Amino acid sequence: MDNGAVDETAPHHRHTKVPNSRLGRTWLAISAGMLALILILVFVLENLKSVKVSFFGATWRVPLALDLLFAAILGGLVVFFLGTLRIVQLRRLARHRLAPGAEADESRTEVA
Repeated sequence: MDNGAVDETAPHHRHTKVPNSRLGRTWLAISAGMLALILILVFVLENLKSVKVSFFGATWRVPLALDLLFAAILGGLVVFFLGTLRIVQLRRLARHRLAPGAEADESRTEVA
């Protein structure tokens, strides 16, 4: 018989959000990495045709997929290097601004 009273012993089914954990984020990152590796493997297996490549006078024959992967890795290294230079530049600027007496010289330091 339901008289409209709330049963205090029943569990409350509120939609509480479970907090993210480091382990959960790691699992997600590994899953995404595995998916990326599978996609790269499929790409390589579908592009095994050998092509002739010329670069600054050097010529070689290599499977198309490996050459494209090499170019992507080289591009990633360039971006990593430039990002590292920018981080070093910003850290130097922050260290300079936190140094004692830096308030007077603050008008000269400007981030590009």
